[in-house]
Amino acid sequence: MSAPVRSPDLAELETLVVCAVEGSLVATAGRLGISRPAVAKRIKNLEALVGRPLLHREARGVRLTEEGATLLGAARRVLEERDVLLSTIA
Repeated sequence: MSAPVRSPDLAELETLVVCAVEGSLVATAGRLGISRPAVAKRIKNLEALVGRPLLHREARGVRLTEEGATLLGAARRVLEERDVLLSTIA
């Protein structure tokens, strides 16, 4: 399997994590202070990197696919490391 063209953006990873918690693109947008289309674009970008859907989109919200759940764990670890780095810098 070849490496992705680029690394995931921290904002994209954060969006996936918030989607998993909120279960809704609209709620994710509100929590992150961005538009719903911006949330959808970030998820679409991640899905393009992974090559598979990360969310099941349903009438009453979203839930992670198996690939999304796998990526979620890694995304949380990366964001935790970011927070440690920011704390160290501060």
